[in-house]
This record gives sequence, structure tokens and C-alpha cells, in this order.
Amino acid sequence: MGEHQTEPTTYLAERAHQALAEDPRTATMDIRVTVTEHTVVLTGSVTTHERRIAAEEVVREALPGYEILNRMIVGAYPPPEETERVS
Repeated sequence: MGEHQTEPTTYLAERAHQALAEDPRTATMDIRVTVTEHTVVLTGSVTTHERRIAAEEVVREALPGYEILNRMIVGAYPPPEETERVS
């Protein structure tokens, strides 16, 4: 692993998130980015396996030298937080 920049992890996460928002391969995806000392963790849901891979590539380009843990789910969306009652 190469030398990592000394930027705060929040700045690094924002850089990765901005790259995901601006890149045409990933522009419409809801992806959460968490950066720790040497690792970037991607979570959230995407519609296809190709978009899951593309998100990892975009972040790898934006933050070279960091280990990427891609924990995104393909095609599955989290259940609603509250259940709506129908009478």
C-alpha cells in the first residue's frame, strides 16, 4: 500500500462521494462512503452488478492506495423504517 495523504477522513470520504456523483458510470447511485485509516468502505444499494463494480473503480481512482471494501447490495433495497398501517 502506498503512502496515504494526511487529509482528515471526512475530506477523503467527501472526495470519493463527489467522484461517485460526478462520474457518468455512477452519477445516480445512492452510495455511502466511510474512510478509516487505510480503508474505504462502500455501502448502499445499486441496481446492477456492473454499477457495483463501477463504483469501486471510481473510488479507487479518486483515492489511490486505499483498500476498498465494497459492501454494496445489488438489486435489494432496505425495508422501510416504519410500517404503514392501512385500515
